Amino acid sequence: MNLIETIKEAVETLRLHKLRSILTMLGIIIGVASIIGLLSISISSQKKILQEMEVIGSDIIWINSTSKTSNNQKGIFCPQRKLGQKDIVAMKRQCSAIVDLAKEVRDFQRVTYSNKHFTCDILGVEPVYQSVRKLILIEGRFITSFDLVSCRKVCVIEDSKEIKKLFGLINPLGKEMLISGLSFNVIGKIACKNKGLWMESTPKIYLPLTTLQKINGTKRVDLIYVKVKSYNLVEKGKQQVAIVLAQRYGRNHSFEVESASEMIEATKDIMNIITLVGIGIASISLLVGGIGIANVMLVSVTERKREIGIRKAIGAKKQQILIQFLIEALTLSLIGGFIGIGLGVSVGNIFNLLLELPLSFHWWVVLIGFLFSAIVGSFSGFYPAMQAAKLNPIESLRYE
Repeated sequence: MNLIETIKEAVETLRLHKLRSILTMLGIIIGVASIIGLLSISISSQKKILQEMEVIGSDIIWINSTSKTSNNQKGIFCPQRKLGQKDIVAMKRQCSAIVDLAKEVRDFQRVTYSNKHFTCDILGVEPVYQSVRKLILIEGRFITSFDLVSCRKVCVIEDSKEIKKLFGLINPLGKEMLISGLSFNVIGKIACKNKGLWMESTPKIYLPLTTLQKINGTKRVDLIYVKVKSYNLVEKGKQQVAIVLAQRYGRNHSFEVESASEMIEATKDIMNIITLVGIGIASISLLVGGIGIANVMLVSVTERKREIGIRKAIGAKKQQILIQFLIEALTLSLIGGFIGIGLGVSVGNIFNLLLELPLSFHWWVVLIGFLFSAIVGSFSGFYPAMQAAKLNPIESLRYE
């Protein structure tokens, strides 16, 4: 009996016992579908993270100032400091990887227009902030140098749903709105970045940096965004900035130098761990499915002892009997695996749509599902096939 005939006979045997075959395949189907679905969601999530990294700026470093205790053995407490213009000049002069820097002062205030109000982030910024943060201007203009020098009471609003509710159908450009009790003229509107893993949910309004500093009565700077020449120079830029800060404030300074890549890698690590745990749990279904196949194949060997005896009596070799039962186990496992792959890809993409993640399909994911099925089928079918091959033909012919 050649290989094709053996495969046909294996399929025919499974067809004759449809319900038993389907129930046996369930473990394989659920296990493979779970693994494929988890991998699909994991890959899509990582794509989403990389997309949002591009929105934030893969070539951006930010410097934040927080009170903290240094991690040295003495536990020295570092008071909170604020960066000044001299620090910025020093960074521009000494850091070769830096292209530009954008200062930011942040406040949280109530804004009012026509008896409507809500609370949002108020950001004091410079003209360069638009290019560094990659803000897209929809209407009007952004903050200019003249606005800074004159401390003008102008603002640029974000095209968020909260601000749309505030103005309704009225075009906000040229209108006056109250911020911290002072009247500001709306001079521009920028696109609202999609809210996601890294996006802030609070709407933002941009004022001239000097105006917000004057309102707050301080020249402090809360955050500095540093744009480097390319993504490959992010780590070099961070090292150069850290050296400048250490020179000016000592090694135990309270400034934190961070980039999006750090958060991205941390999130990826967490997601990979979650995916591996999920795959481990899903593998239990595959193990149960493999045990089910082995059980069914052992029952099949017992039921077909007389058939095996007849085959051996007319010249079938042990190897042929072994291959026949092994192919039956593999066929059972692979059919379940293919159904599981289709189900896993479908379920994974449905979840991706619900979670607003990009759809993904990779052949290597399908290959993993196929290999899992083949391995489970081989291992679970090998022992029953060996038992069938070892049967004594005379005893088999006597079996009823």
